[in-house]
Amino acid sequence: MSQITFTGIPSNLDTLLRRATSRLLRVAMGWSTARALWVLLLVVLSMLLLDAALHFAAWVRISLNLLLLAVVLGGLGYIAWVLYAMRHDPRRAAIIVEQRLGIENSQLINAVQLSAGSGPQQSPALVQAAIHGGDELAGSLELKNIADTAPLKRAMRNLALVIFTILIVFISAPGVFYAGIPRYLSPTAYNPPFTTLRFDVQIKPDRVLYGQRATIHAGIFGGNAPSQASIVFVDDEDQATERVAMSRTPVSSLSPERRATAAESSLFVLTIDKAEQTRRFYIETPGGQSKLYTLEVFPVPQFMESSVRFVYPAYTAWPSDGQRLDANGIRVLEGTDAAITITSNINLSGGALTFTPSGDNEELTEAITYELTARTDEPTIADVTLPIRGDGEFSITLRAYDGTPSNDQLAGAIDAVPDARPRIDITDPPQTVMVPENHVLKVQIAADDDVGISKMQLTRSVNGWGSSTLGLATASPSEDKSRTNGAYTFDLPALGVAPGDVITYFATAYDNRADPNGPNQSADSDLHVIQVISIEEFLEYERTKYRIDDINEEFEDITDQLNDLAEQREQILEEMKPLLEKLKKGEPLTDQEKQQLEALKQKLADFEAQAAELRKQLEERAKMPELYEIEKPYTDMLKKLAEDLAKQEQKAREAKEALEELQKQEQQELKEPGQNASLPQTRKSAAVKLEEFAKEGQQPDGQSPFGQEMQEQVEQTKEQLKQMEMADRLMSHLDELAAIIEAQRSLEQRLSVFESKEELDAAEQLRARELGTEQQELRKLLEQTKEDMKAAAEEAEELLPKMSASAKDIVQKIDDLAVVRDMNDATRLASAGEARTAHTASDSAADKLESLITKCEECKNQGQGQGQGQIDGPLKLTPEQRQKMMQQMAQARGVPGTTPGNNPGSGSGYSQGGSQAPMSVRGPGGRSDDRGKRGRRNGRSDQANAGSADDSARESIDAGVSESREASSGYIVGVPEEFRDEAEAYFRRIADENK
Repeated sequence: MSQITFTGIPSNLDTLLRRATSRLLRVAMGWSTARALWVLLLVVLSMLLLDAALHFAAWVRISLNLLLLAVVLGGLGYIAWVLYAMRHDPRRAAIIVEQRLGIENSQLINAVQLSAGSGPQQSPALVQAAIHGGDELAGSLELKNIADTAPLKRAMRNLALVIFTILIVFISAPGVFYAGIPRYLSPTAYNPPFTTLRFDVQIKPDRVLYGQRATIHAGIFGGNAPSQASIVFVDDEDQATERVAMSRTPVSSLSPERRATAAESSLFVLTIDKAEQTRRFYIETPGGQSKLYTLEVFPVPQFMESSVRFVYPAYTAWPSDGQRLDANGIRVLEGTDAAITITSNINLSGGALTFTPSGDNEELTEAITYELTARTDEPTIADVTLPIRGDGEFSITLRAYDGTPSNDQLAGAIDAVPDARPRIDITDPPQTVMVPENHVLKVQIAADDDVGISKMQLTRSVNGWGSSTLGLATASPSEDKSRTNGAYTFDLPALGVAPGDVITYFATAYDNRADPNGPNQSADSDLHVIQVISIEEFLEYERTKYRIDDINEEFEDITDQLNDLAEQREQILEEMKPLLEKLKKGEPLTDQEKQQLEALKQKLADFEAQAAELRKQLEERAKMPELYEIEKPYTDMLKKLAEDLAKQEQKAREAKEALEELQKQEQQELKEPGQNASLPQTRKSAAVKLEEFAKEGQQPDGQSPFGQEMQEQVEQTKEQLKQMEMADRLMSHLDELAAIIEAQRSLEQRLSVFESKEELDAAEQLRARELGTEQQELRKLLEQTKEDMKAAAEEAEELLPKMSASAKDIVQKIDDLAVVRDMNDATRLASAGEARTAHTASDSAADKLESLITKCEECKNQGQGQGQGQIDGPLKLTPEQRQKMMQQMAQARGVPGTTPGNNPGSGSGYSQGGSQAPMSVRGPGGRSDDRGKRGRRNGRSDQANAGSADDSARESIDAGVSESREASSGYIVGVPEEFRDEAEAYFRRIADENK
């Protein structure tokens, strides 16, 4: 049997089978899709209803979303499986067709199978016949009822039922869908759950500006309106950040339209006092939540940074500077331009600065507005320039880029400091000064201004005539140009003034203000006065400040320094002995000897420095004017000492320099041994210089300050000065006693008015007690003077035996005459009101004291005579010079014009009659400026004042001064009587010249 080959399914059969498969596939696709859809819709509806009822949390919604996704995927898989199962299969299609059409002989099935090929046992003819028969049958068949539509109908009914249910739910509660679908679509975002409440949220005002009050109104409507509500603010991720309870508004506050539904509605309000940022929020109630709303806060300009830079007027030459601008305002020089810069938080379109002048500003009467200009490159910054022309207040407001004005303003006061007038003062000399006719007086002037000084002038006049103005050279003491110093020198000889002339002068300073309406501002100093006195008058004044005890103390200081130098010189000579022999031979020095050499060099340097200092002191002292006759030989001695010290100084310097050179070469020898051939000669040269130093101090007598003859002269001079000091001190006490005697007689004369009165009235008794008190003070003064005189006499007993004995005799006479007892009686009786007997006791004391006047004069004469024989040493004086010397010493104890008790060294207290201005005296020599440096008190040394605790009281006594003398312009108690007329005449002349 031959092999049968497959030829394919015939066309009619193939068409029938494919049509059958297509119909079956469409029906299967329909019912599978419908079935998947109603299941999916039922799940979605269930999810929405459950969320509406239970308000699922986000994680639950996410889980349900995953479940829904699984359902969708399952439905799609189910549809895909059905499609796969219903794919085209000819045999299966033939079976379904035969079954559905009731064909029992299986012609279609056999034709399909045989078309696919059969075994060799089959007959080809039979196969072809069967295939042909099946193909013919297929061409005659109709496929109307080939597909079973029952499952499709059931699925469609279920789908329709589900859709109908969804429609019913949507119509009944559309909010379930509106609320639920967004919650499932964005489960993590804020979407409020379904609620039956309705929210009507309004924000007032419609445009909320930064920092402005904002109100959120929430109308909540529904069948079960809540009684409370809160606003929940959320962040960018819709997470709650803040919850704020709202206030419920009474029904009466509702509008008439809404009041009708008040029973089923609630109105809540939240007020934000200061809105500062845009925020999203929702309303939360026990019955549900609202959607998200936005409280949009529109930015307004704020003052972030404010500064001002000052551009000062050109004439000040000040560099510009700045400061922070705040409510403290601006205080700056008038005429300055204030460049103000404001930085805001947002872009600006500009702003306004309003300047309101103060009420006392005469030039500015109305407010002025200046526009701020925003920068193009930095629109958050605006600038304005305010010219400072007067006091007032400023206020600044800003405008945002959209024209929104700033809520706040920057305001403050403006203090326009006017350019003050300069100040000028003549700092030296004092306002009134006495100057000798041959002196050159330098005037120091200081001026200052708040900005700067442009020039200074001095105007002078002699005796009120011929005033002239001179320009002054000026200099600033530092970089601060606001302070300026000037100076002017009065050359009295060149001016041709004479004693008695008066020079008045003042200084004027001009500032550098550029005033378009007039010249620069100026100021004058106080008027200063120069009283021209004679050279002799100047010397008399100088003696009051430089007495014999000053010369004595000065010379003691000089001798102490000479002794110190002598000791240093001896130490140097002693230390140079062991070195000198080796240096003479040029032998090397040991390390120890090199150390000794260094110490010797240092001592030579110290000796040189101290010798130079003392030499300068002696030279300056020798140039001073001679106040006393004794100063001529005294200054000659000082000059000689200065010359000899100069030689010692030079030799010490040469020896020190020689040792320095030796040390240098010794150090070089250590670095390069054997290379310095000149070292031995340098050692010898050093030895020569040391020997010259030693020999200079060992010159013949009179050629060295350390020689024996000079030492003896120095000691004799010290003794002579000490003798004159003691004599001067004793005579000073005698002058004091004379003043007490006169004061006692004056007191007796004032008590004499009560001599004829038996009884005293109240006023007279008070007067008597006052005189008694005065008598008591005078008694104390007498006792103190007596003790001082006794102490001075005992101290001078060896050098001034006669004068000392006479002074002791006066002290003894005071005790023998019982003067103190009479004074005590006068004090006691006057205090008790017994003025007649008090006068008797006071008169007795005055008589007894006056009996001592002769002895006082004798004592003074003894002092002068005793000194004559003694002033024959180094300070030799002729008899005429001795007499003049005593007169000069007397002048020094009480020259007219000095105020008792004042320290002349203070530079004040020397006053002219009829003038209250402090008086100073300037002249050549500089002693007026040096007074007080060595411990002077009231013109006497510390030693003289030891034990004189009541000097000031004694020198200021005024008991016994007659009315005529009290009125005298020049009278001063304590001035020796022989000089009082001259003193009064002197000061009367000065007073008349000042009128």
